[in-house]
Amino acid sequence: MKTIKDKSTRNNNTLDILDSIEEVKVSPFFKNKVLNMIEHEKEVKQSSFHWFSPQLQFASLALIVCVNAATIYYYFSNTENTSQDQLSGIESFVQEYQLDSDTTISIN
Repeated sequence: MKTIKDKSTRNNNTLDILDSIEEVKVSPFFKNKVLNMIEHEKEVKQSSFHWFSPQLQFASLALIVCVNAATIYYYFSNTENTSQDQLSGIESFVQEYQLDSDTTISIN
C-alpha cells in the first residue's frame, strides 16, 4: 500500500510543478519579425560566381579575343611560306601509314 501512496504523491508533485509554470508572453508581431529576418537572409545570399565580377568578365573576354587574333595572324602569316612543307609532310604521313587510295586494306 505504501507504493500506491508514493505514486499518488509523485503524481501530485508533478501536477503541482506543471501548475506553477507560467504562460509565456509572446509579442503579437513575433511571427512577422521572424519571417522578415528569414526573407532578408535569402536576399543577402550571393551566387556561386560572385567572384566573377563584370571587370573580370571583361578582362577574360579581352584576353580570349587577343589570343584568337594572335592565333589567326600566326596561322595566315605562316601558310604562305610553308604550304609546300606542310604538303610534303602530309604526303610522308600518308606513305608512312600506307593510307594511299591505291592500296586496299583488309581486316582479318
